[in-house]
Amino acid sequence: MIFAWLKCPTVHSDAPHVVPGVSKIRAAVMAGLSRLRGWVVHNPASRSWTARIGVGPRLLVIALVPMVALVSLSLPLITSAHSQMDASESAKTDVKNAAVLIELDAALATEESYSLADLILTNASSTAVGPPSDGPAAFSVPGQLLSAQRTTDDTLHMLPPAQDRQVSSPLYSERAALATGHLTVQTQIALFTAASRATEATASTLLLHARDMILDIPSNRSAVLSILASNYALDAVQGATSQLRSLGTLWETPSTSKSATATPTPAIALAQAAAVLAAAGSSIASSEVPSVRAAWVKFATSPSYVAYNDLVALGEAGRSAFANPTSAQAPTYEAILENALSSTTQYWTLLNGLSQSASVASIGAVGQLSSGAASSFWLWLILLVLAVSVALSLAVLIARTISRPLEQLASVALSVVRGSLDVEHLAPVGPRETVVVADAFNSLMANLRLLEAKSEALSRCDLDNELLDAPLPGRLGSALQGSFRALADSIRQRKELQDRLSFEATHDSLTGLMNRAAVVDSLERMIARSKTQGGAVAVLYMDLDNFKRANDLHGHRCGDHVLRQVGRRLLSATRGHDLVARIGGDEFVVVAEGITTLREAEYVALRLISALCEPIEWQSLSLDIGACVGLALSANDDIGALDLLAHADLALYQAKQQGAGSIGVFDAEVQARLAARDGVERDLRDELAGDASGLTLFYQPLVNTDMELCGLEALLRWQRIDHGPVSPAEFIPLAEASDLIIDIDNWVLENVARQMQAWRDDPLLGGLSVAVNVSGRHLRGHRLVDDLRSMMADTGVSATNITLEITETVILADLEEVAAQLREVHDLGFRIAVDDFGTGYTSLAHLHHLPIDTIKIDRTFIADVTTSEDASLVKLITDLAKSLGMTTVSEGVETVEQLNALREIGTDVVQGFLVARPMPPALLSFWCEGRLVASTPPRRAIPPPHSALASIQAGADPAEPADSRRELGASAGGDHRP
Repeated sequence: MIFAWLKCPTVHSDAPHVVPGVSKIRAAVMAGLSRLRGWVVHNPASRSWTARIGVGPRLLVIALVPMVALVSLSLPLITSAHSQMDASESAKTDVKNAAVLIELDAALATEESYSLADLILTNASSTAVGPPSDGPAAFSVPGQLLSAQRTTDDTLHMLPPAQDRQVSSPLYSERAALATGHLTVQTQIALFTAASRATEATASTLLLHARDMILDIPSNRSAVLSILASNYALDAVQGATSQLRSLGTLWETPSTSKSATATPTPAIALAQAAAVLAAAGSSIASSEVPSVRAAWVKFATSPSYVAYNDLVALGEAGRSAFANPTSAQAPTYEAILENALSSTTQYWTLLNGLSQSASVASIGAVGQLSSGAASSFWLWLILLVLAVSVALSLAVLIARTISRPLEQLASVALSVVRGSLDVEHLAPVGPRETVVVADAFNSLMANLRLLEAKSEALSRCDLDNELLDAPLPGRLGSALQGSFRALADSIRQRKELQDRLSFEATHDSLTGLMNRAAVVDSLERMIARSKTQGGAVAVLYMDLDNFKRANDLHGHRCGDHVLRQVGRRLLSATRGHDLVARIGGDEFVVVAEGITTLREAEYVALRLISALCEPIEWQSLSLDIGACVGLALSANDDIGALDLLAHADLALYQAKQQGAGSIGVFDAEVQARLAARDGVERDLRDELAGDASGLTLFYQPLVNTDMELCGLEALLRWQRIDHGPVSPAEFIPLAEASDLIIDIDNWVLENVARQMQAWRDDPLLGGLSVAVNVSGRHLRGHRLVDDLRSMMADTGVSATNITLEITETVILADLEEVAAQLREVHDLGFRIAVDDFGTGYTSLAHLHHLPIDTIKIDRTFIADVTTSEDASLVKLITDLAKSLGMTTVSEGVETVEQLNALREIGTDVVQGFLVARPMPPALLSFWCEGRLVASTPPRRAIPPPHSALASIQAGADPAEPADSRRELGASAGGDHRP
């Protein structure tokens, strides 16, 4: 029921006025419940939300249940009391306004009587029966009229502005017309009637509304009767007003009313008004409001009432008060008018007193009812607040008696959990259960402190401490002594483990040599000593020459054996105080301290190379490994360990460029060459980031043995700004060492595709297959497939006319990964060619499992193909390739003898300077046209080129060697040959 009330926004909506505080209370309760529900549902800090609620909140929740029930039962009563208070206040206001309107109605009647008298007096002055100029009425009527008008205006100002305007508009119109002197009695009565009716209608409506407002309030009888009495007084005023207007109609022409009778219409109206007054008087006389009955008795028994009724009776008989004014015995006109005005004034004074008595009675009764309703509302509200406050205070007090000991226990328990046993002794207070818990916890703390003392003794290895013999209750005490004995062994084992972990953190697990971190730390100390003791520190950075080959061919076990043997040989070939470390992979470092000259350091390097040149036995194999050494000296320079290692690594790179077993020394020349390499790499990167205007593509034709054009190979050229042409043998290896080679591959592929689209309608070059070298880094980076898809989407070129050349060394690097990537490329429609075949160790059995279409036989085999030994090898490769469904391309064909030998062997395609040099697209078209017009030569000869083309080729690239393709142009992406 409580939650239904909280959720329902229309509770007590039938009440005319809803307590503002109730809506706020309901909104606050609903917001609190919503936050509580959100905390319970969404709080992830605890495994169970109930574990986050303490004893105090739980007890408070239990106490809140009856409080919520009390509030839900009391709120309807409070709302009803507030509605009754508002209704009674509204009725009180209506009754007050109605009382003012009734008083205004009486004031209007008084003003109307004097206004009629003044009008009658004005009309009579112009007749024979008019009063003399010094008669008393001539001077008293205007004064009484002004007094009555002031009373009316004062009463009007007591009304609200809207009602004031409603009544004052016709009244002021009447006064304005009266002042002009062109107003008749009938028009004056009509104007007063409009004002009076508006007043009476509004007063009647207010009294009816006030009665309706208090009908639902208990003990409303007195107020209802008072309002009815006011309503009867209003009826009496209405009847008296109607009498006055009927009399005014009879008195309109006193000078001409010679007969005792007049028109019967005012008499009938007068009789009807008297009946209304009589009915109202009868109702008032029977009213249960004593003050109103007394006012009526006073009014009905007054002489003015009798005198006024005589005028009314005379009017009901159809006669005017001014009949026969010329009779000598009859009262004078002035006396009749003065008597009528006097009786009318007294009459309205008493009638106004009657209405005021009724208004005072109704206002008092309704006000008393309003005070009772307000008292009831505030009483209920105060009682509810007091009840809730008392219940909540009791709940808090009871909760504190239970929760305080538990909070102390929880605080101490948290301190223990955090590792602190310096806690106070818990006082046994609160309910019986908390006393038991406190005693148990104190005992537990005593045992924990004893256990802490035992642990401290064990941590100090003070096994003779007497606390170790102090018993603990339960099975823990009996098991502790055995734990002490086991702990001593554990301490010794931990020390051994720490020593082992310390060794492993600074040494290589495979060879037992120092690792990189240890050698850097030791090298820093050695450099510091050399600065104070003199001499230099030599760092010798070594890389094994044939380790990868042995590891790939014979497995990782063989590789591990080689690394261990290399470590042992290095230790035996160095001095006792030299450091030997394995940096990673097949890289080793030797640090020699106390070196005085570079020659001495070179001697150490030669000794190391000599030690590693001896074959290493593995099972039944004899492995030739060897190494290159990079040498760097600290000398007297302010250099750190990492910089010295970096210099030795750069010197090692220089040594590897010189060949196996070489020694590289880091000096100013090496540093200058490295700076030049950095400049080349930086310019190449800027070239690719810009418009690549310095990069161009040359194309070298591929022909069959009948010299028919069957394809092209795209080769990259770079015209470096401010430096001129750069050999591909110089910038391609630099790009291959970084991700620049991928950008180069993409640039070449896109430009080749666009050139093929430009040749699409060329009868000589359209439809030819173009070979493009692709970097192994690009292939292994898993980006090649996506880049090829993007290239085809951008250019619209067909994949079937492009052959991607992969060097044999790329396949050897990771056969399984490369095979997976090549299958995806082949599925796109591209043809795959293995370049430089024969320089690596790939077998044709490996190629059988790869999507290879073409094998390009390396130029080293073609150079001596005219000899029987190389011819047999080339023929073997050619025959095996054909048996696997692959075509062969012979590279580096430069003589007619080589071409004839390859024809006899059966190669499919040849490529070399004998056919044509690489050339730009424009010269390639020129070359093709020249071949068409040339005559067909004998089989042993090459068709002469077009004379213009020959001259262009002869002078196009004077720096290009004529003996080999290697210096002329490395391939577009992955050809890394010098």
